This record gives sequence, structure tokens and C-alpha cells, in this order.
Amino acid sequence: MNINRIISSNIDAILDLEFQKIYEFIEEKYLHYDKCFASEMNQAYDNNTDFFTILDIKNKKHLSFLFKLMLLFDKYILTKAFLGVFNFLERNDIELSGVLKALKIANSTNDILYAKENFNVFIKELNFAYESEEDPEKLNYILKRYIFSELQMSQHNKDQYNNLISIFKECLIPQNSFLDIDFFNDFLKDALESDKFIDNWKEKIKFFNKKVYKTDFIINERYKNTIENIKNISFDDILRLCYNELKGKGVQNTTNHGKKLLESDEELMDYIRRYGDMHKEKLIGSFKKIKDHLEQYDKINIIDYACGQAMATLNLVDFIKNNDLKCKIEEVILIEPSQNALARAVLHSKCFLPNSKISFVPKYLNDLVDEDLSFKNPTLPTLQLFSNILDMEEVKLNNDLYSCISSSLSLKNIFVCVSPRISSISNNRLDIFYMHFKEYYQARQISNESYGREQRGHTKYEQIFEVIK
Repeated sequence: MNINRIISSNIDAILDLEFQKIYEFIEEKYLHYDKCFASEMNQAYDNNTDFFTILDIKNKKHLSFLFKLMLLFDKYILTKAFLGVFNFLERNDIELSGVLKALKIANSTNDILYAKENFNVFIKELNFAYESEEDPEKLNYILKRYIFSELQMSQHNKDQYNNLISIFKECLIPQNSFLDIDFFNDFLKDALESDKFIDNWKEKIKFFNKKVYKTDFIINERYKNTIENIKNISFDDILRLCYNELKGKGVQNTTNHGKKLLESDEELMDYIRRYGDMHKEKLIGSFKKIKDHLEQYDKINIIDYACGQAMATLNLVDFIKNNDLKCKIEEVILIEPSQNALARAVLHSKCFLPNSKISFVPKYLNDLVDEDLSFKNPTLPTLQLFSNILDMEEVKLNNDLYSCISSSLSLKNIFVCVSPRISSISNNRLDIFYMHFKEYYQARQISNESYGREQRGHTKYEQIFEVIK
């Protein structure tokens, strides 16, 4: 793929023909910084600065492309290009996330006289993004890059440089919920030696590397014994148990909205205690949309992707039981990279479904192969559950993933894709996922519900659709 083919006056027609190829190309260049590509892209944009204005923002693929391209422009510091696309979307009343609004500040020419004011607005937008359930690690990286960029531009003006450090220290208060305060204290301390600091960070700052969390297998025998001895168990029983186990302990929230792999027994219970009710409400709301389908099935299979502790599966079991539905769950495949969470998911599922076959796959979604998603009886209708995962940029919506999921399709399939309503970018990922199956399998949309925090106290964005193979 050539960047001149993408930044061109007929990009609309090219996208309609080669969307997936372009999507994966941009994602690859975003993840792996390429100096030569930076120069090529800059030249291509200079030759065609308004190429994107021919795109139809009501077209989900065109909008997805613009979001991806804007992040790519920001990554490669093509300021004019980023601002051009941002302003185009803003003029067309597209909802722009706190992250994008923060990046606009970072890409704008900032007068040193307004450095404190601009930085406070920047932090405010990142806090808004965090409250919308954006990944805290991503927010800390954006903040780190902004601070470095501002200091690098002032490197040769000592008074201005030191004044910026003072402003950053003053504004970076622990009350900013997403903030890794220990890191930034050390970061700004190191920045006092300007030349050494700039030299040390000028290449590293280009790369965003997620932390790798320890996932040693843990089993809490007391928790296990308690769960196994609850008769007619429901998800509410698990909620009560987690609440009672942590009551009065003053546990600090280190779960990052579930964006990190949960490491400890305490974190596993804390996540359910903090977010279990919210997940239950969102999931039950989605399952109501497919009740008519479930009433038609005698038996079903389930694949629960990035299942965590199997909250989606457990709430589905409760929904079937509470609505006196006759369909039986024959098999469940649980997919989760955290061994700790997966152990809980298997324990929970076996207690809820003692007569069903429970299989587990300790992998990330992009590591799956066809054999991971095979059932003993592949002809049964399959419920494909994606709860709080497709919105995450770490999941590559590439042909390998689509192919693997497609290999699991039975004659009848219901996809339930539920995420928080974080931003247009995150929501668009669910839309693109649905559109792939619409294009290749004539998927039929069942629901595309969306609501904000002001309505329910939390946010939700869903794509529920049916695929008949």
C-alpha cells in the first residue's frame, strides 16, 4: 500500500473497494513508527491538503478512516494535517472525544503566556476521557508526550523551560484520577537536566507500550468453596460475596476500568464489586433484545470473548432462568488472557452450568486460531458475546481475527457487542465490526442502542446482529 494512493483525490472510491486493506495499513504504521514513512506522508499531504473533504461522514467506513488517519497524523506530528481533519469533523458536528480535543491543544501553536491555561484545559479533557472509561495508560502516554513536546520546544530558553516545569508540577495534582503521579514526579525531576532529558526521551516518546502484567495462576480456596456451596447460584450472589469480602478494607481502585489484566485475588473481587451492577444492567438490557430468538432455540453454544470473570455468560444464564426460557446451554468457550480472571470464569461457569461443557482459551483475541473456537456440536445456534472489548484499540480488527471468528459460525449466530460509550472513535469500532459481517454474511442488525451517563449513571453503546450462514 502506498500513502499517495490513500492521500488522493479519489480516496472515496478507493475506500469503498479496499477499506480493510487501508485500515490495516494505517494501523500498522501507527503501531510501528517509520521515519521514511513520516517524510512520505508529509509530502503526500502537502500535495493534496484537502483530499478528505470529499468523504461522506455519514458513511461509517469513511468516518472510521478519518479517525484512524487523524491519530496517524498526530503520531507522526503532522500538525496541519491533524488540525485539518479535526476542524472538518467539528464543522460537520461529529462528536469528538476528550482525547481528540486534548490532542488538538497539543497540536496547536501555544503561546507561552497561556501555557498554564492551555495545560489546565488539556488535563480537563483527559479527565473527561477517563470518566468516559478511556484507557488510563493511553491517557498517561498522551500527557507524557505533551509535556515532553512543550519542554523540547523551550529547551534553549532556560527561563521559559524552567517556568514550564513549574507549571506542570503545579497542575499535576493527585486528584486527576487517571494520573500515574509517581511516574510524573520522577519525569519532571529528570527534566531539570534539560539536555540529558531531551536526548534520553526524544526517541522513546514516539512509542506507546502497554505494561505487561503478571498473570500467575491464583486460586482462593475460601472463595472457591463458598461459590461451590451456593445453591441456585445467581450473579447477585457473586456481587454480595465480593462486596462482603472487601467490606471495610478500603481497597484502592487499581483496575483501570478493566483495561488492564487483573493481577490479584483482591483486584478480581474489587472489579466485580465496583462494576458488576453496571455490567449486569447493560447486559440484561441487551439480552432483552434477543429474547425472541432465544425462545426459538432448544440448545445453544456460547463464545465469550475477553470474558474476564465470565460476567456476560453468567448474566445470560440468569436471564434465561429468570424468563423461564427453555433453551439449554450445551457448550461454552471462555477466552481470556489473564489466567487469574480465567480461573474465576471457569469456576463461575461450572457452578452456573454444571451440566454444560466448559472450555477455556488463555489467549488475547488476536492470538486465536480456528481450532480454539470449535464445538463438539457446531450445528447449534451460537451466541457470540463481546462485552467491553471491541472498543479497545489493542484489539486489531484485521482479516486474521475476522477469519477466525467466521470459522466458528454455525447456521444461526447472534452477536452481542456491548461497550461503554467512550467516544465516536471507540463506538465506530463496533460499527465497523458489524459492517464486516453485513458485507460478507448479510448480517441483520437487531439493535444499535446508545445512551450517556446522564440517563442511567453509566454509558452504553451496543451492536447486536444476527448472522445466518
